[in-house]
Amino acid sequence: MPYGPAKPCIVVGCPHVGHWPTRQSRCPEHQAAYTKQRDQYRGKTAERGYGNQWRRHSERLTKEVGACQFCGHIGSPDNPLTTNHDRPVSKGGTIEEANTVLCRQCNSRLGNR
Repeated sequence: MPYGPAKPCIVVGCPHVGHWPTRQSRCPEHQAAYTKQRDQYRGKTAERGYGNQWRRHSERLTKEVGACQFCGHIGSPDNPLTTNHDRPVSKGGTIEEANTVLCRQCNSRLGNR
């Protein structure tokens, strides 16, 4: 059963009102279009500095540490462990630099800092 009142899609002129998945403000149709547009703007993961080398490093580090270094969460399908650059790639960070293992929620809170 959904919590709270139904809310409208934030896209101007959209007639849909409903209970969207957690933290979404668009109806499924507009969310799909928004996600596609955002992904085209961001580029592929390798283009952003997250290629095979980063993926292997991230998997190894996550297995070594085993829990979020902020909150202690051990990871779950809804909130998996991720590897966070101490200095983001977009600000000159590299794979070799120190990295932190965080759950997705803690990593999202940090953003691009």
